[in-house]
Amino acid sequence: MQGNKAVSIYIDNSFSMNAKSDDVSLLEKARYRAREIADAYGPEDRFQLLTNDFEGKHQRLLTKDELMAYLDEVTVSPATRPLADVVERQKQALENEATTQKNLFVISDFQKNIADFDNDTAYKTYLIPLQAVEQQNVYIDSVWFEQPVLLRNETNRLIARIVNKSDKDVNASRLTLRINGQVKALTDFSVAAQQTATDTLSFAATETGQNRCEVSLIDEPITFDDTYYFAFEIASQTAVLAISPTGQTPYLTALMRQAGNFKFNSQAIGQLDYAQLNTYGLLILNNLRDVPSGLSAALQQFVEAGGSLMIFPDAQANIASYNTLLKSLHVNTYTGPSVTRREVGRINIEQEIFNNVFEKNPADGNVDLPYATASLGMTAFSNTGEEVVMAFKDGGSCISKYSVGNGKVYLSAVSLDLNTSNLAAHAVFVPLIHKAAIVSAKSGNLAYTIGKNDNIEVAATITDKESVLKLRGADKEFIPGQKLRATKYGYRWADRSELRACTICLWMKPNHYRQ
Repeated sequence: MQGNKAVSIYIDNSFSMNAKSDDVSLLEKARYRAREIADAYGPEDRFQLLTNDFEGKHQRLLTKDELMAYLDEVTVSPATRPLADVVERQKQALENEATTQKNLFVISDFQKNIADFDNDTAYKTYLIPLQAVEQQNVYIDSVWFEQPVLLRNETNRLIARIVNKSDKDVNASRLTLRINGQVKALTDFSVAAQQTATDTLSFAATETGQNRCEVSLIDEPITFDDTYYFAFEIASQTAVLAISPTGQTPYLTALMRQAGNFKFNSQAIGQLDYAQLNTYGLLILNNLRDVPSGLSAALQQFVEAGGSLMIFPDAQANIASYNTLLKSLHVNTYTGPSVTRREVGRINIEQEIFNNVFEKNPADGNVDLPYATASLGMTAFSNTGEEVVMAFKDGGSCISKYSVGNGKVYLSAVSLDLNTSNLAAHAVFVPLIHKAAIVSAKSGNLAYTIGKNDNIEVAATITDKESVLKLRGADKEFIPGQKLRATKYGYRWADRSELRACTICLWMKPNHYRQ
């Protein structure tokens, strides 16, 4: 039976509703207000109850008794919704109801980051604000690492941004870093009222694989955003593949096999399995005369998916075949050969390859730098995002780096053949190759924000395209919406309430309480 009126009641159940007013949480006051609203209507009127979780059970209209029972089930949630989305959802629930009156009630503390919507005169909308006693709130806004790739048993620096949303200064408060449940670093911080500050935590990671981490502070009485959860991975070894005409790469082999952090392999171009290229972090083209079209397409896909590619061409390379690859990557191309002796005159020590390698730029002193008796010229287009790693004295690029898709391309003008260049025997070759391999490690996001990052990509080794990945917590598991793309799975959270029961390696952090 249709009621005379259709009523939608939205209760904001975000974390900020945990704040107290007269020793009662705002969420409890919201439930009380909802009961008062329902009591003002007759027994034949129908009700919708809506929260930030947008659960399916809240889509149908309820009797008054059903509504009262559902109100007892409303609990705090990490989800947040713009009020424009909330009101639109309320209108959708009521639009097909043949009633004499349609009323919308919005019960919230109306945080600034959600309070925006347009009033629809076809519906009577009532805003019911709830206000907490003014309270101090300090929270960790974000964290990031100083270096793009972390190494086992080496000092790494984590930077945390701390926000003070109160009118009081915070002095000598404690910031704690825990990794896999163990305290790894402590530091004291201060942040002025209504200001932001950054602080640094130095630590050494001792475990390879996924590391589950949290940075926390102590801030009463609002505590839900005092801990920032994130995860990072340290690879036990970085896989590197050198591709050459014969599979023989003596200088690269000698260099890479002395280091324990790398799993090195060398293959002849005629024996390549293109399907296995994505299992490597770094591919090195070593003195190839030609780049076959099939390899060119595979390399483009490899780089865009997040791999790193170093190109050392043969001094007599087929420039057209190389440029087909380079154009597909949208980087500078080769122009032609040169048999003039060219000497390196500048090393970019600010670039990640040589960052923290030299105390001062070797080009500033009496240090011999690499030279070439045969090389290839390169274009210098401004729209390629070129970062020069090493430059010749004549101003041309010797080695340049480009960001392509999710990966990197290092393009050399010289060969590793000692008959045409001494690069492979020079001291700078060691950090050049080692650092390129290290930074090729694919580092994903440290954290995702519930309510903002609805789509998440994770790497996965898939042997069966029909396989389905699951997320498992201590006592519950579920299958999120997912789509396989190359070697990654894309997840979409259809129901954020699922996340509350699961602890996963990609930890989730809530949106923060903001006045």
